[in-house]
Amino acid sequence: MNAFVARLLLFVFAGLVSLSAFAHKASDAYVLLQQPTALAPIKATLAIALRDLDGVFDTLDANDDRALSFAEIRAALPEMERWASQGVQMRCGANSLALIWRYEALEQRSDGVFVRLAASSAASCDIRQSVSLRYTLMQDIDADHRAVISWSWAQTDTAQVGQRQGSAAIKPSDAWQLLESKNEAGTPKSSSAVSTLKSFVMLGIAHIGSGADHIAFIICLVLTLALSRASEWKKLLITITAFTIGHSITLISATLGWVGSPLWVEPVIALSIAASAAFNLIKPRLPRLQSPLYGAALAGMFGMVHGLGFSGAMTEAQLPAGALLWALAGFNIGVEMGQLLIIAAWSLVYWVAHRWAGYGRWMVQGGSVALILLGMYWFLERLGVLG
Repeated sequence: MNAFVARLLLFVFAGLVSLSAFAHKASDAYVLLQQPTALAPIKATLAIALRDLDGVFDTLDANDDRALSFAEIRAALPEMERWASQGVQMRCGANSLALIWRYEALEQRSDGVFVRLAASSAASCDIRQSVSLRYTLMQDIDADHRAVISWSWAQTDTAQVGQRQGSAAIKPSDAWQLLESKNEAGTPKSSSAVSTLKSFVMLGIAHIGSGADHIAFIICLVLTLALSRASEWKKLLITITAFTIGHSITLISATLGWVGSPLWVEPVIALSIAASAAFNLIKPRLPRLQSPLYGAALAGMFGMVHGLGFSGAMTEAQLPAGALLWALAGFNIGVEMGQLLIIAAWSLVYWVAHRWAGYGRWMVQGGSVALILLGMYWFLERLGVLG
């Protein structure tokens, strides 16, 4: 049995290492739609990660050296433009608005290099009608891909001034997805704020679920807790609350532009896994560290770093002011819901395995060692030491 568990742990560790390139790098694209004046053509920009495009176009890395040069990117641009024109389409009422995408620039963002494309609708759009988008990019490539759509329409009612704004996070789909549904008077049928909140809740869940490093860190926080005892649930509540407060502070601060997300964030997120797993091994030997306050302090401190990592999805979206707070609230709620799902999944593992005599040695100690190795691997990789 011990040999089997050892092989299982090794297999899990190897599998997580194989996911290292995707840890905390969700597949997101950003679409910005703007109508500067009433009945004007729609101006659109699309930003999509170069790493995602590399997964779509087999010929992008022409010499197969795992390093994309600008010459390789430029050679693939016509194919990218056709792909985007087929995959991002817009409809105003019952009328289709052709969007012909053209390359505009490469952008260095917090989560890597993005290709920015631009388009302008050939016809104007009376946005008193319902506006729909069909987005199919990455549909067959990445099930976790999301497009963050932000829009700003000029008001068509002369009694109103300014822009009507909104945002949504959508999955690729062959179906037309309503951005705003209008009644006969040309006003939205439902609150765009509620729609924004719902879609960003799903985006938050998707982000935490697709971040292998964040999942690993949460497992570090709960790995040593004996959930068969009521007192341990109190420790769990204290620890997770501290982590939630920590990442909420920095997520909100970064999204609102009060703080930035420096380059050291991703390596330190990886280091937080190794440090927390090491704490799990040291804690039983030092009784003072068994106080839940020490675990809470560690969770809160590293939670602030993880919050900066989460914030990239929000800061890169160029969310309009009218939708920002609802999107931020929804995303944070989604992150918390995803976090609870991970804890629930681990609780099931615990209840199945905790009566096994080797649980403490193989699952807790062995798991902590594996997480130390995994965290250090990611840390060195993100520093560029491993190439």
